[in-house]
Amino acid sequence: MQEQCRFCLGYHTQILSDSRRAYCCCYSCGGIGVLPEYYIPEKEQKARYLLHTNSLADTGYEQFLRRFIEPIAAMMREWNVPIRTVFDYGAGPEPALCELMKTVIFPDAEIRGWDPFFLPDGELFADGADLVTCLEVAEHFECVDTGFEGLVRACRPGGFVGVGTMTVPADIKKFLSWWYKEDCTHVSFYTKQALETAAARHGLRFAAVLSDRIFLFRRAH
Repeated sequence: MQEQCRFCLGYHTQILSDSRRAYCCCYSCGGIGVLPEYYIPEKEQKARYLLHTNSLADTGYEQFLRRFIEPIAAMMREWNVPIRTVFDYGAGPEPALCELMKTVIFPDAEIRGWDPFFLPDGELFADGADLVTCLEVAEHFECVDTGFEGLVRACRPGGFVGVGTMTVPADIKKFLSWWYKEDCTHVSFYTKQALETAAARHGLRFAAVLSDRIFLFRRAH
């Protein structure tokens, strides 16, 4: 029996392997997912995340955050969308993106965050946020549907969701040598079509593609 694609739910798939893991590759939407038997335990995931330097004291990391959030903020201004509430989905061990948004990008907005390991009690806005950010998180979704359900719950009807993740190389041979997949906590790899298909299943539609790794969705009213 063919493995089901976690992104488009189709069965036009093939299993490929490298020296460490096996992957389900979809020839319909192009998405690639690590097979579940290769997922690492949550305790090991958390330990790996704690090795990350996610601080605004690191100027390189601050610039990385800015490259994600500034184009989104510019688009909100261009569309004359007021941002009063922002929810960072997957804030990490140090909520640097929340801090940057509060102090620089959206200083008049209320900013909240959530993270399954480091901020599990992060409280959603009662009516949902005007903007939900999801930077370098979607590739960690072991269940893509659960991940997108969480994004939708955090977003108000008519609000926006910004997703930042690297997309799969077009050549499968390049994927097998791609550095981005070498992180053992990265398990879901998207094409634009895979992102669009998975998001649409939960009521999110593309609002704009801001770069090859920044995707802006809008939740249906």
